[in-house]
Amino acid sequence: MKITIQRSPRLVRLIAVFLGLALPCSAQGNVIYQIAADTTAIQGTTGYLDLQFNPGGAGTLASTATISSFHTDATGLSLSTTDGDVSGTLVRGPLAINNTFFLNDLLENITFGTNIAFTLTLSGPGLASPDPTLSGSSFGLSLYDSNFDSLLTTDVAGTVVTINVNSDGNTSPETFPSDGTGGAPVGNAALQSSAVPEPSTIALFAIAMFGLGARRVASRWQLRDIWSSRSK
Repeated sequence: MKITIQRSPRLVRLIAVFLGLALPCSAQGNVIYQIAADTTAIQGTTGYLDLQFNPGGAGTLASTATISSFHTDATGLSLSTTDGDVSGTLVRGPLAINNTFFLNDLLENITFGTNIAFTLTLSGPGLASPDPTLSGSSFGLSLYDSNFDSLLTTDVAGTVVTINVNSDGNTSPETFPSDGTGGAPVGNAALQSSAVPEPSTIALFAIAMFGLGARRVASRWQLRDIWSSRSK
């Protein structure tokens, strides 16, 4: 006897949905933060606004940091200087910074007002298909005076806000005391939407973060040298 089994379209759809829910969910989609910095304490100070997105080491998966909806009451935003893989504009937006090179950086003249705010969207294979055996990347917002001394932070790399893209696809924000006495951070990173990566080991996370911290310090001094040579 020949038995014919007919497939129900509805049943097929239900099975597909079930399998989709059952599959492990590594990072998917973009990760979006609302970034803000309260610059009231340095209002009227002339200096530099700096945005960087750098890899933590060799073999880092490609990722992009896109800055949009930039808003500030600062003045004198001019003479943008870029290094590495940077495209677009900051004020009119969007601005895209890829983690292609050792240093991927936008430096902009500014006379600080009371606030700086923008939307940061992180995307790419480093988040969508992470590899825990590789290094992550790090985005940083830094404020400098005219001598390239860090403002409103105790971070050795000079950032008021840092967003780490970890090797497992997770992201982790960092803010820092505004002064050596433990003043409240002026930076804020509010997560708007996020992917759900698979867990990785604490050891791999620590190794990636060590590389990111060292890269941020190196980038700060390399940036100072680059700007100094261009201003001669």
